Amino acid sequence: MLIGYHKNNDGRYGEHYLGARKKIDVLCELIVSGRLSRKEALKIYREIENNFAELDPDNAQLFNMIYETRVNRLCDQFCRK
Repeated sequence: MLIGYHKNNDGRYGEHYLGARKKIDVLCELIVSGRLSRKEALKIYREIENNFAELDPDNAQLFNMIYETRVNRLCDQFCRK
């Protein structure tokens, strides 16, 4: 899911957004594989979220709204207890 607010003036996505998105994608793959507990997954998510917030505080809340929901939904389906 690419969102327009992450685009630079030249229409390209910022490196910090792309980096965070790649990390979220890897996290989601780990969740789906069943290799993480919910606690482990949420800890990793918080690290990604905090790093993003440091780089782009104006969009941190939107980042959270989009990706926290995704991570929680996948944890509900796939995480071991």
